[in-house]
Amino acid sequence: MRRVKSAYLALVLLVSIGIVFTSVKYFSPDFDTGFLIGKREIFSFYKYALYTHVISSPISIIIALFQLGYTSSKYHKAAGRIYVITVLLFAAPSGLFMSFFAIGGFTGILLFSSLSLLWFYYTLKGYLAIRHHRINRHKKWMVGSFLLANSAVLLRINSFVIHQFDLFDPITNYLIAAFLSWVPALVIHEIKARNTV
Repeated sequence: MRRVKSAYLALVLLVSIGIVFTSVKYFSPDFDTGFLIGKREIFSFYKYALYTHVISSPISIIIALFQLGYTSSKYHKAAGRIYVITVLLFAAPSGLFMSFFAIGGFTGILLFSSLSLLWFYYTLKGYLAIRHHRINRHKKWMVGSFLLANSAVLLRINSFVIHQFDLFDPITNYLIAAFLSWVPALVIHEIKARNTV
């Protein structure tokens, strides 16, 4: 099980690094392809949330990987504070703002706004739990926070896999990938947590 966890964390790290490199293109935006299609008119204000998100989200994912991989590290507390600040002040709020312009209309808005709000909530609850020395509750909330942060990685993986089958139109495929990137994992986590916390 340890090897599986290590392999998965390594995969997440590699995809996260890939996200960083692909995000560089947003600083020279192309409104005719990919994520920025249809966002030319709003980009003058949308870009601030986008740039905040593409900088802060990979930082939070990489810190979360360190936290999960080295829970007994002497740096766990300091790294945790950076993670909480990054998520609560930058990554989740910018993601929430961006969600109102998400691909897929109402369904896209619902998926990504829920994701951002839950990421904020789980992270805040994890922080408050450790402040009150409730270790098990802290673990429960922070694992949930990581699962939500990890949705960025799973979205890329799911999109690639679903694209190979090409069963639906591109927007529907994207929404399916987005749903699968965090909803099932969070539901399973909550079911397991009810039996252990």
